[in-house]
Amino acid sequence: MKLVRSLFCAVAMLALYGTASAFTLTFDELPMQPVDGLSYQGVSFGFTVGGVNSTDAYYNMSAAGPFTVNVQDPSLVGTAAGVLTLDFAAPVRNLRFDVALDIIGPLTPGFTVALFDPNLTPLTTIPINTDSLLPDYWSEGTFCYNGNLLGRATIEFGPNAGVFALDNLSSVPEPSTIFLLGGGMLGLALLARRRGKNIP
Repeated sequence: MKLVRSLFCAVAMLALYGTASAFTLTFDELPMQPVDGLSYQGVSFGFTVGGVNSTDAYYNMSAAGPFTVNVQDPSLVGTAAGVLTLDFAAPVRNLRFDVALDIIGPLTPGFTVALFDPNLTPLTTIPINTDSLLPDYWSEGTFCYNGNLLGRATIEFGPNAGVFALDNLSSVPEPSTIFLLGGGMLGLALLARRRGKNIP
């Protein structure tokens, strides 16, 4: 019984550790404020314009109004001339967010995402095209990644847009191998306990 209880506690602790990097931000969680230098829910934000730190991007700001489908007010809003940096306190394996740009029709690309590993070594750069999901309204696109562990992502917006709005930023980590191993160990311990009771 003590063995089962110990294994159960170990698996529970591993489960908590495995979800430490999970986050979902809809950008209504905090009062309106510049995002440059802000850290929340394991994400640290940076925003630069021309390579210089800028206060031209805000958490919990309204801009898109009724002109978008996936991006809803409030969101993270800033000048599209800037670069938004996301640093993750714990490495993430997947990342998703929606972007809207104040321009009608398609942009190829609408924004570009550069991904870095936990040591901040560049992994890849992914261009994302955007298009109006409603007739004659803002151009929107969704970024979705699942692959190598990430320590940072930078987002550079299309030069033809004046304003960007980013919403629904999320990452849900996959169960770690250790967690799966712990679950297997717990199952084996329970099986051994049952077999021990059935022996005459």
